[in-house]
Amino acid sequence: AGDRDGGNVGPPDVRTYDAMVRLYGACGEWREALRIVEGVSCADEQLYASTVYACCRARQPRWAIEAARRGAAMVRRPLSSNALAALMAAFAREKEGAKAINAYRDV
Repeated sequence: AGDRDGGNVGPPDVRTYDAMVRLYGACGEWREALRIVEGVSCADEQLYASTVYACCRARQPRWAIEAARRGAAMVRRPLSSNALAALMAAFAREKEGAKAINAYRDV
């Protein structure tokens, strides 16, 4: 890809990937969101948090937990409270309180 002057603009940065994950999440395309994250070497905590939210929004709590685990391993610390809150909300919507507590412990 190039800019208007024909120069090379380089690969997308992590914010671009985050926007793509959010877009796929909003459309319920959680599998595409996961594929994007798996191919990004610059993935950061926010990108994984967005992926967790995309999976939660699509009512895929198992994949949300997996995304949270991968994200925690990638950034070498627990994910942010925003990602965990999204995870808890997904289970709460499904009236699965016990699973929400277990998911928190698993991550």
